[in-house]
Amino acid sequence: MPSIDEQLKTRMREGAPRPAGAAGLFERLGSRKRRRAALRRTGTVGLAVVVLFGTAGAFVALGRAFNTENVPGATPTATQTPPDLGLGFPICDVMSMPITVAGVQGKAYVFTKAIDGCPKPGEGRRFVGADLDGNGTVDATAPELTDCFSPVGCEAFAAPDVNGDGTSEIAVSTAGADGYGVWLYAVTTSPPAVQLITVVDPQGIGHIQTGPLQFAWADVVGHAGGARCEVLPDGGTLTIFGVDKFEPKADVQLTDLRVAGATATVVGASHDRVPIADAPAPGNTLCGAPLHGSAANFPDATKAK
Repeated sequence: MPSIDEQLKTRMREGAPRPAGAAGLFERLGSRKRRRAALRRTGTVGLAVVVLFGTAGAFVALGRAFNTENVPGATPTATQTPPDLGLGFPICDVMSMPITVAGVQGKAYVFTKAIDGCPKPGEGRRFVGADLDGNGTVDATAPELTDCFSPVGCEAFAAPDVNGDGTSEIAVSTAGADGYGVWLYAVTTSPPAVQLITVVDPQGIGHIQTGPLQFAWADVVGHAGGARCEVLPDGGTLTIFGVDKFEPKADVQLTDLRVAGATATVVGASHDRVPIADAPAPGNTLCGAPLHGSAANFPDATKAK
């Protein structure tokens, strides 16, 4: 049987609609932004104008509406004095959201390292960190965030407890042309750490890539992607879904993950055709936790004013 990659290539060559597996949607979010960045570097003004009008004009307009100074859940500091988080270096463009760590209230932060001023969104070095005990000091950070595309850049997205263990996970997003790409981090206290969750698939049954857990948060014509939590008799699962909307049915791929610490193990998967009205779709919460930043009013982000 041909591999998934070979099947996708065949579908593309035949001009069929694009697949909407979680990994595929996430890749499209990034690839469109990378193409626009490449165009800016070439300095070919005429071509850039044509392409940007076709693919980025509407998104730039959304970027203006995504001004974090006016977005619920965002804590802008690019033009304010940033908080002292005990990091030992100046920071700016700080966003925060509450988290719970073993019953204790803390905060998750996404921030930029300030060097000769604050870089524009999508530029500079951006990080995620956590205050685990609520004392106003960051106790742990993760490696530098990547693919923080302009004009929005990487943001605090949500802080759900996806496995019901009493400790929040930290979701961080980057905005793309079709929606958001989301990464999920695990928080531990002994030792203090913020770790990118990694997918393992011992049975080879999932519809998402192994390695760093990443999924799309998008709901556009023809495609949707997101995640939800379910409480089962043997424990909760995080389900990643990807949807292709082909009238009159939707093609739905689900992958069930059991999250323990920084490991997400694939424990189930399905591939079904259902009425479009019954297909899963993302909203403005992730596993019951509200979305933050420019995604706070998803799917109508233009109302985030």
